[in-house]
Order: sequence, then C-alpha cells, then structure tokens
Amino acid sequence: MSKTWNEETQKYEHTPSFVLEFRLLTSNSDEQELEKCFGIAGHINNVMVKEAKRRLGNMFRDKEYKDIMKSYFRTGKFKKGDKKKLMTLRSIYGLTEYSFHKYVDAKQLYPAYIDCDTRQKEATKVWNAVKKVLYSNGQNIHLKKLKNKNSVEGKTNRTGIRYRDGTIFWHGLIMPVRVRKNDWYAKQALNDCEIKYCRIVRRWHKHTYRYYVQLVMEGTPPVKRKRQMIFDRAMKEDTPVGIDIGPSTIAIVSKDHVSLDELASDVTSIEKEVRHLNRLIDKETRLANPDNYNSDGTWKKNNKNRTHNKSHSQIKKEQKRKWLYQKRKNKLRYSHQVLANEIISTFGTDIRIENMNWEALRKKAKKTEKSDKTGKYKRRKRFGKSIQNHAPSMLITLLKQKLGYIHKPLMVIDTYKTKASQFNHITGEYKPVKLNERWKEIAPDIFVQRDLYSAFLLMNCDTTETIDIESCFDNFDSFKKEHDACIRELMMQKQYTKLPSCMGLEASCAKDFIL
Repeated sequence: MSKTWNEETQKYEHTPSFVLEFRLLTSNSDEQELEKCFGIAGHINNVMVKEAKRRLGNMFRDKEYKDIMKSYFRTGKFKKGDKKKLMTLRSIYGLTEYSFHKYVDAKQLYPAYIDCDTRQKEATKVWNAVKKVLYSNGQNIHLKKLKNKNSVEGKTNRTGIRYRDGTIFWHGLIMPVRVRKNDWYAKQALNDCEIKYCRIVRRWHKHTYRYYVQLVMEGTPPVKRKRQMIFDRAMKEDTPVGIDIGPSTIAIVSKDHVSLDELASDVTSIEKEVRHLNRLIDKETRLANPDNYNSDGTWKKNNKNRTHNKSHSQIKKEQKRKWLYQKRKNKLRYSHQVLANEIISTFGTDIRIENMNWEALRKKAKKTEKSDKTGKYKRRKRFGKSIQNHAPSMLITLLKQKLGYIHKPLMVIDTYKTKASQFNHITGEYKPVKLNERWKEIAPDIFVQRDLYSAFLLMNCDTTETIDIESCFDNFDSFKKEHDACIRELMMQKQYTKLPSCMGLEASCAKDFIL
C-alpha cells in the first residue's frame, strides 16, 4: 500500500500497489554519477537526522511537555485537552512532515545532483523514524553510513526520476531498462497499470554494484493462469490455517494438512566462510594499523594518532564477504516466495498467525547469570543468528502482500491473550512450558509436538484474542492423525538429512512414532 494524490478530494489516499523491478543498463560514467548521487542522498538523510534530533531535544526540554508526559506516565491516561496541547507543541517545534519538507527545500543541498522530490522523500524517511519516537516504541534516530545508502526514489513519475518507453531519465542521466522479450507479465503490467513513482536501488555483485529500477505500479499485479486457478480453488475452500512460526522452523496446520519444516532449508549456510574471512580481515587490519593496538593485542583507547589504512587484499576480502551476504539475501527471498505460494495454494487463504516481536527475540539477555551446576556464566545470546539465517519476518511480510492482492487479510492473533504455547484445550488450563520442552502431554499417553499443537490452536481461534474450544474438540481427531503421519515422515527424513534440534525429534516421545 502507498499514497497517491487524489485531485478530486485534494488528499492523499492509500491505494494498492506492487513493484516491477528491472536491471538498468548503465555505463561506467553512469555508475560514477549514480554513486555520487547515492552518497549525496545519504548526506541529506544525515542532515535531516541531525535537525530532527535537535527539534526533538528542544520539545523534550519544554516545561509544558514535561508536565503533560509526567501526568501521563503516572496515570496511564492523558488529561482532557492534553492531546491538543501536544499537537500544538509538535507544530511549534517543527515536528511535522511538511516542516521537514520545507527545511530540506530551503537548504537546497546539491540541486545539480538531487531533485526536489528526491530530497523530500529523504525527509519523509526521517519523519517516519521520528513518528516511531513520538507515537510508538522508538527511542532514538540514528545516522547512516554513506556506504549503506542503497536506494533513492521520487514522488511521481512526472518529475525527478522518470520512466518513459523503456528508459529512465534523471538529472541528465539517460539509462535504458532491460525488459526481456518473453516477459509477458512485465509487459502486461506496464500496459494495464499506471506508474506511481520510480525507485533506483543498487545491490552488490562480486566486486561492484549493479543498479536496478523499481517501478511502483498502482493496482494489483497480473496473475499467471495456473496460479489464478490455484488461488481460486483455495478461496472456494477457505479453510482456516494456523501457522506457528519460530526463529528457524514453521508449523502449518489446516483441517486436511499438517506440516513442520525448517525455514529456508534450501539456503546453504555461509557462517564458516564469513568467520574465515573475518579472521583474515582482522589480521590484515592489525598489520596495516599497528599503532592502533597495544603490545598485548588489545585496542588502544583515546588514541589521537589512530589510522584507518586498508590493504588491497583486505578490500577484496571485504567485498567477497559483502557478496556472500547479498547472495544469501537473494536466495532467502526466493525461498520464502516459493513457500508463501505453497501455503496459499495447498493449505488455504484464511491464515491465522501469532504476533511475534522479532526485534526483542534478536537482542541479547540483559542479565548476566551464573550456572548453578558449573558456576560459569551463562551465554546472553538468544535467537539473533537464527533470525538472521532464516528471516521469519520476511515470510510474514510476503504472506500479507500476496493475500492483499486477493483482498484477504492475514489474521494476527494476540500472543499474550491466547497463550497458545501454554494452553491445553482438553483440561482448559494454562501451563507454562520450558523452552527446551518440545513435546506436550495434553492427556494421559497423548503426546503432541509443541509447535504443531500451537498451530492447531491458532487454526481454531474464532477471534484475535480467544480460542474456540468446541472447534478444537471437533477437529482434534483428524489433527492427531495427520500429526502422527507428519512426525513419522520427519523421523524417516532425519535418517539421511540433518534437521533442527528445536523440532524435538530426539525426544523419546518422537521415537515412539516409528515403532
């Protein structure tokens, strides 16, 4: 979804949109100009971040603002008229999107390279970060490294970055777009839909950047004939589907199918290669900058003569590491695209999924604790590496996107209200379970895999906050039958492939299924 200007109502309206991506056929001079433009766009972003932090600091120091927020934190509610006062304060201190646009236009930073629309879009990105600080759980706004700036975009297809007849025009740059002859999907989309705006992105490839244009199109994308038949069949059946997604696995349950798989199992790990490259890079960094380290190899603090030299071989190794990360990202996205299509076509379109805070799971534990048995410090790490390698949030985003094309919502279940991992529909009780316990005994001699059972409970949710117990009893027999078949298949598969330990296939309960 993105905003478009409606001339009749004179307002911005949210309309459905999709993206067409094409490779830009750039020359060496074009790439040099684009690299300069990306660096300037990153500089504009940082200028706006500094200005936004200044304005936020001024408002946070305001006495009236302090009094309002002190009352709110004490009672949990705003007094009558406080919200209007806050809106007035935000406008006084220039914390609005319009004031950000006005500031960046008045600065006129590098007008020979960056047009007005692109500058305003950079200001909008900073404003979105400010909104998280003002209205959500955001704590700070951060500057960005210029080398990490990988996209610039306009506001319309009439000015700034423009697409015309297979060519991109931007500030004197004329770059052809590669549209394949047999790509009827792209040609049909270009004929049937209007272009809202264009975005130029760059991705690292081996030793250089490759540039692409993303055309943000208005409407829904054309659907291939086979996929349309599959989607139509899934919508007719419209059976509820429960998905319990973890950092590295996904459990899917419907009335006829049960599945427990590893996320992106076809994507090979790059950890060993990256670890080896990191050691070599650190070694060469120390050789090139000996004055930055003490004789025992530790980092010198408060060193005014610090150097940042890099050898040619070190730069090559850093580029190789960057290419490994980019390849993994591309493969992850493709794998999740295939899985999202499979879920919708095989299981159904009425999908229920728990609301997970992946950012909190990624962070390390705050407390440092000692083990009672060994006396050693426990590791503070949690699920950061698993989330990085399997990208569960990307799959949820793709599911929302694909369901939006067929006008079906993704039902997000409240984790704290339902407590699917603790609930037992037979006894009606909530019992906390340790993380390493992957099986639940819901009745005498009736064991179920924890993730599959959670997905089963999510499938039987009648609202986002409650589980329909009657529906659980009606569907449990068929679920148990499919559950046992799924575990047997996984136990057979485990003999010749390595499966994640979090599936719980090493437990004695699982071994009983192959007898």
